[in-house]
Amino acid sequence: MLYRHAEPLAAVVRLRQRLRSLRAYLFSCRAAVAEDLRRRIFPREYLLQQIHLYSLADLQQVIEGKLAPFLGKVIKFATSHVYSCSLCSQKGFICEICNNGEILYPFEDISTSRCESCGAVFHSECKEKSVPCPRCVRRELQKKQKSFWRRLNVDESLEEACNMFELSYQNT
Repeated sequence: MLYRHAEPLAAVVRLRQRLRSLRAYLFSCRAAVAEDLRRRIFPREYLLQQIHLYSLADLQQVIEGKLAPFLGKVIKFATSHVYSCSLCSQKGFICEICNNGEILYPFEDISTSRCESCGAVFHSECKEKSVPCPRCVRRELQKKQKSFWRRLNVDESLEEACNMFELSYQNT
């Protein structure tokens, strides 16, 4: 991929990934915060939504070293809101591997890791030690249990249906 060969572009895409995670927090908060974010990024709202979409002006700013600092300022605004907002700050995660109680956020990309399947957030160090995601494992077990009980219920229903068609014979 292009990001492997162009470090400034790789740095920008990481910032845009963080910004997209932050967008989810701010857009689920009060409308004024979302509007403030839109105003700060206007007219380039696509920077929030599609992390691999760049205008020619964006690419020029990457080369000039201007896009990363711009995104950094927007990220600083958004993170300070999430940490200080009583609603947004409650939408953090607890690492299900170590369970140390520290609140984690997906936009803390240096210290956190996110499961690609279920979206759970872990400490990066914890995730490296634990190959399977605990939440995915738990969900898989729940699916198997539900499937077992569903099959059991189907078997019972089938038995009841068959019993309805049994002929009763009188003892002679």
